[in-house]
Amino acid sequence: MHNLACDPSTLAGPIDDRVVAELSKRYPLDPDFLACMATCHGGQPAIGTVKVNGQTYRVAEFLTLLDEQSKLEGDFRPHFERTGTDERVVKSIDSVMNTDGNTYVALFSDIVPFAATETGMCLDRGYVDLFCFDYRDQPTIPKVVLWESHNAMTAYFEWESLPFDQQFGDDDEFLNVNWDSFLVSIADSFRDFVNKLQPNSVNS
Repeated sequence: MHNLACDPSTLAGPIDDRVVAELSKRYPLDPDFLACMATCHGGQPAIGTVKVNGQTYRVAEFLTLLDEQSKLEGDFRPHFERTGTDERVVKSIDSVMNTDGNTYVALFSDIVPFAATETGMCLDRGYVDLFCFDYRDQPTIPKVVLWESHNAMTAYFEWESLPFDQQFGDDDEFLNVNWDSFLVSIADSFRDFVNKLQPNSVNS
């Protein structure tokens, strides 16, 4: 995999191995992803643009592998909305997946976000597109998809309007979710994803 040249001033500090271990109990994280995060944890890459089917998408910043119990290094970085909370914790995979809000509900299940297409946003409100690992079919080496926030919210409201017995199966799995309407296939693995990334243009 090539170096994504993340801006050093944007990095979040060391990964919290405890957070990785906890998340990996359900979603084993791709070793290539963890290797990349060793040098790009929470960072904004200069090489972060991918083109799929004529559409251009950009990794604006990687989410962090931290939570509220993580020991953070360096100066406190206040979040613009959550008083007293470091933005590195708010912009974490743990926070996006577990903060009750539009993003939380419209991710459904087995979709794990790892990067955002914009910076300086409230990632829990369901209006920022996210690059995600798709664990639905490959529990060990997941595919990479783009979660389109607006379309995901539309799919969620359509699903929510269904009778309860059409929403969940016997094992509480989600039924009748129109996944294809809001997930864009990007790459077969994280390594494949990184190798597809190109330098960001000045105007991107």
